[in-house]
Amino acid sequence: MEYTVGIVTYERPESIGSPLDSLLSQTRLPDELLIVDDSDSSRTTQVVESFRPKFEAAGVRLSYTRRSGGRSMPGARNDIIEAATGDVVCFIDDDVVCEESWLAAIDDGYSRDDVAAVCGPAIRTDQDLMPTDTRITDQTNRNTISEYGEVNEISHCWIPPSPVETEAGRGANMSFRISALEAIGGFDTRYEGPAVFEEWDVMARLKQRGFDLLYQPEATVYHFETEEGGARTDDNVRPTSYWYAKNSLLFRRKNFRETFYRSVALLFFVGTSQLPPIWRRIAALVALDTSQIAWLKGYWHGLSANTA
Repeated sequence: MEYTVGIVTYERPESIGSPLDSLLSQTRLPDELLIVDDSDSSRTTQVVESFRPKFEAAGVRLSYTRRSGGRSMPGARNDIIEAATGDVVCFIDDDVVCEESWLAAIDDGYSRDDVAAVCGPAIRTDQDLMPTDTRITDQTNRNTISEYGEVNEISHCWIPPSPVETEAGRGANMSFRISALEAIGGFDTRYEGPAVFEEWDVMARLKQRGFDLLYQPEATVYHFETEEGGARTDDNVRPTSYWYAKNSLLFRRKNFRETFYRSVALLFFVGTSQLPPIWRRIAALVALDTSQIAWLKGYWHGLSANTA
């Protein structure tokens, strides 16, 4: 089985060397590395090209594409899927460091023919790669998507003793059989802004098609989360809270149609395990808490959007 690693990057020349270095240190090297750069400057180009001789010497095919102002995160991922020559595409962020056994552990996960996706921990760290959260080691699945489309996903701190069948993973560390992605039409480019929910959308659709997703604890990356850059949004006005609210309703309406209006009622009156109910946001806005405006606009635009 051949493996393609895909990285989508945007204005992170200082950090992208870290994942590239860690890929060269793998006990099982990837067969191909595809990088899509949406940066306006050429600084990332210089960093990537400095690594080209190293990947060539290691026998890894490197393809680098710069599309200044071109694509959203889901669109760039689809470009990688289309260009990939491997059987499996492994997506990592441009601000992670992969464990040396990362790809070997992913390869082990695909020894099961029924597994369409293998995800792993994306441990949140500081700039020195020291974990910032208490580690959770439960063997039971901790990454879930409810019948109402509520996502609870803690890949930033969950490392079980052995692989676990799961329902969700994190975009910073996820892999898929390309044939499975093609069967569902790839990533949905309607997830706008920083594209919150785009990876969970793919995973929900795979589960609904009967595919299995595996959480592989040994396929670990360390996510030092650089604040600058990341993903082009083509919208520098609306904050992430707006896009989270809007995209969450697209996710629920698209993948959980039968329970959509009940889920909206729950969002309004109860909230989720992570977020307060909408009525509290309205009450806070009445009390002049203007930070609630973006959330409420996002929910409203998500409710009124046509997702047909």
